[in-house]
Amino acid sequence: MTLSQQEISLLFDTLSIKLEDTYQGEIPRDVSEVYPSKKRVRDHYTSRLALLHALESLKGPESFQNYSDLIIDNHHHLRKAPEILVSLTHTIELAAAVVSNHPKISSLGIDLESTQREMKEGILKFFIRDEDTESDPLKNWCIKEAAFKALSPLYNLEKRLVLKDIIISKDKTFFLETLPELKGHYSIEERKGHYLALAITLA
Repeated sequence: MTLSQQEISLLFDTLSIKLEDTYQGEIPRDVSEVYPSKKRVRDHYTSRLALLHALESLKGPESFQNYSDLIIDNHHHLRKAPEILVSLTHTIELAAAVVSNHPKISSLGIDLESTQREMKEGILKFFIRDEDTESDPLKNWCIKEAAFKALSPLYNLEKRLVLKDIIISKDKTFFLETLPELKGHYSIEERKGHYLALAITLA
């Protein structure tokens, strides 16, 4: 599907995105038993709070009453409502969720990275390509993490998908060298001291 830049921008505007400060209160037992690590439990729970709030604009708060209503299949869609695409992310300070049920969007991804995060020189070779048009390593990483989440449910080659497979273009698109028909669009902005990247592929 070929859309104009204005139509793509309008699609991004339809996404429901919520950011949550890392939850510091008591976590319900059915959630705390999911992971042995207290940090992972807190990250998991905060991201589900963000998801719950993001879903309010699509279904209303009465539609998702229980933790079990928020089960995600294939890191891609809600089991209870498969027509709703979801993606989650978290850092030490924040968690975020994005959801969509727009018929023109086939998958989506989100990533948060603190603007203070240092990218060690040694890891750059694992995700930066000469063809990439985003020169800031941290922004590059953030965009590719979001794009990876959007591409993964649609990727079907035997070779495992890695960030370096993804190429970022100056027209705010991304694609795979090995599978150029698998491509999408991204946006990146700064919120609450973090870079927030969003990625979508079209149906």
